[in-house]
Amino acid sequence: MLTDQEVAAESLRRMGDRAALDARRDEAEVFARLVAKHDYYTELGAAQLAPVDRHRVFLRRHDPARGEAAFRIELTKLDGSGQYLRVTVELSQVASSWRTKVIALDEDGESAAASQAFRATVYRCAHLDAETLFVHLAGIEGVTV
Repeated sequence: MLTDQEVAAESLRRMGDRAALDARRDEAEVFARLVAKHDYYTELGAAQLAPVDRHRVFLRRHDPARGEAAFRIELTKLDGSGQYLRVTVELSQVASSWRTKVIALDEDGESAAASQAFRATVYRCAHLDAETLFVHLAGIEGVTV
């Protein structure tokens, strides 16, 4: 994809202005094709690369009075076979049983982030079937999956 974007940028530079190509569209069919090619290269240059891995934590519920919080963890990663893999875990944790926080809340109680150790566990176990992954995660102190 990076190479394609480099080729697109170079081709756009050589083609020149799209408006000039569009103005000459009636002269010959080649100009109509160049306009289409210009549009394609413009889109290609603006395309975002798919991440090799992405780990997100969403706060679902937070009850400060009871010291409970519920989260959704999403991990998308490229596995060894070149296939994208997505793991979604719904979990809750109780503050009274936290020795080390698996998910940390910001002071405002609105944003959440997973600890590095928890992220590593989810990443390492992502290739497992759902039941085995849940067994691993349920073994973490203070976490309910």
